[in-house]
Amino acid sequence: MSARRTQKLIVLLIVLAILYFFAQNNYLNEDATDPSHEVNNNQQPGSQNSIPSENLCGKTIELPRFPAENVDQNRQIFFVETNVQPKPRGRTICALESAIRIGKMPVKVFFRSSVLTVNHPALCSLVKEFYPHKLSFYTTAIEELFERSPLQGITKRLQWNHPLFLLQLSDLMRAVMLYKYGGFYLDQDVLTLRDLTGIRNSIVTDNITSVPSETCKPMTEERTNLLNQGTMHFDKENPFLLEYLRILNATYRHGMRWIDPGPVTMHLAAQKFLGRRNALSTPLSTPDLTIVPSFVFRLLTLAMTPPPPPMFDVNENGSYFEDYVRCSYVFHLTGLKTKGALVTGNPRHDVYSYFGPKVCPTAISHLKMF
Repeated sequence: MSARRTQKLIVLLIVLAILYFFAQNNYLNEDATDPSHEVNNNQQPGSQNSIPSENLCGKTIELPRFPAENVDQNRQIFFVETNVQPKPRGRTICALESAIRIGKMPVKVFFRSSVLTVNHPALCSLVKEFYPHKLSFYTTAIEELFERSPLQGITKRLQWNHPLFLLQLSDLMRAVMLYKYGGFYLDQDVLTLRDLTGIRNSIVTDNITSVPSETCKPMTEERTNLLNQGTMHFDKENPFLLEYLRILNATYRHGMRWIDPGPVTMHLAAQKFLGRRNALSTPLSTPDLTIVPSFVFRLLTLAMTPPPPPMFDVNENGSYFEDYVRCSYVFHLTGLKTKGALVTGNPRHDVYSYFGPKVCPTAISHLKMF
């Protein structure tokens, strides 16, 4: 074999090796999460696929766009995943399951990714039981989501490589979703404890201070400079949300602290909307904006000072857990330290093990993946 033919053969082998490498690692589709699974390409834009839900387990499904005709307007629960390669954890699946079983509204999960791999056994079980009527998944293009809203064009100002980008993007996405479609937004670490259908146009302070009376009425006034966006409901085209989005569009800039686009700006918008100059206090209720006491949407983080109640500590009979959230509709377990706390399966030890069998029995049954 001549040297020229040998060189051509070597070049051909190199090209074939590169093509094989790209195919195996799905480089031709940057949003793909697991090339070893079959991708369902029969998905129609704007609809959940008609393939039986039991056939989706272990597969990578192509996600549709959210439909323009939204039949569940104002009566739906949204979750948002901003990572481009989503891998739902047991605690996220617990949040989804509790919202489906207890919240009494269809749950809709938005992903930046165009595909989702249904390989977690608990998620597979929920898909079999609830997909697509009570649980559905969608992809969204950021620019498309912000169209026809006060945030249209803001993507040009987003810091795509900033370490806080995903946190701030989530703040923007959740507000636009509620403004355009109406419904509840819940963070992925929120446990739903009660039927949410009776709550409208409501948000909560960023405190843990309020203690309810025996009849679940506030006993003291709460003053706050921050409004927590981890749990909130607003109707479609709510005028307060419109005010918030306008202020956010006018003030968003590079270098903002992670809390600025969310809790800080939300409080400023509420002050302007209500014509107040000082810190807001609860309870406060208007037709378009209700600020509920913090015990209604109960918040917990182990990083708080002073230390919070022992949600991950010995609790002999569970009565402490029950009393702490006896008037709460949701329980928001937030913060990196809280997310990393050990879940043992012992209901006398930690809050997930206590409430899990009641609100997310499927998710908690896969404790090793929790």
